[in-house]
Amino acid sequence: MNAASPMPNRDDGFTLVEVLASLLVIGIGLFGMGVMQMTSLRNNQSSYFRSQVTQYGFDMMDRMRANPAGVLAGTYDDPAGAITNDPGYTPEFDCLTLFCEPNSMAIWDLSEWGKTLVSGIPGAKGIVCADSNDATQDDGTYDDPGCSGPGGIPNPVYAIKIWWDDNHVGDTSQYQRFVMVFQP
Repeated sequence: MNAASPMPNRDDGFTLVEVLASLLVIGIGLFGMGVMQMTSLRNNQSSYFRSQVTQYGFDMMDRMRANPAGVLAGTYDDPAGAITNDPGYTPEFDCLTLFCEPNSMAIWDLSEWGKTLVSGIPGAKGIVCADSNDATQDDGTYDDPGCSGPGGIPNPVYAIKIWWDDNHVGDTSQYQRFVMVFQP
């Protein structure tokens, strides 16, 4: 061998195949990070909705505890959601600025609670009803709330049921459900 003409060194740089392989690995990694970010955002929104729904449930429970006469009269029992799920429903009275009797206050509470629920969680539906179901009152669907009524009990058990579209699919059979049961 001639010392004046050295052999070319094949380790001098990346080849095109190595560059393409590294770009493929980086691309897969970036795609994985994007999927993780989307999943994180979806779960974050789901968690936010769950915490909001819980707050709405406690809000209605507090309203009912503040108006025991309206509860005993059965005015909060709205099994069809006629008041809570009609955003256009406006009582003929304003209990915010005027004194209201217990039954009027109950109607006002249901109306205001329903408007707040629908504006806070798009597509949500809430029901407040007397439910004498012996199970956990964890029944019902978006289309049929499953409220069985007081069942002749002097102090009925109330259920606050809220449904919302957590998966954003629009199918009411896949809506999430929150149920809070209490006896005022």
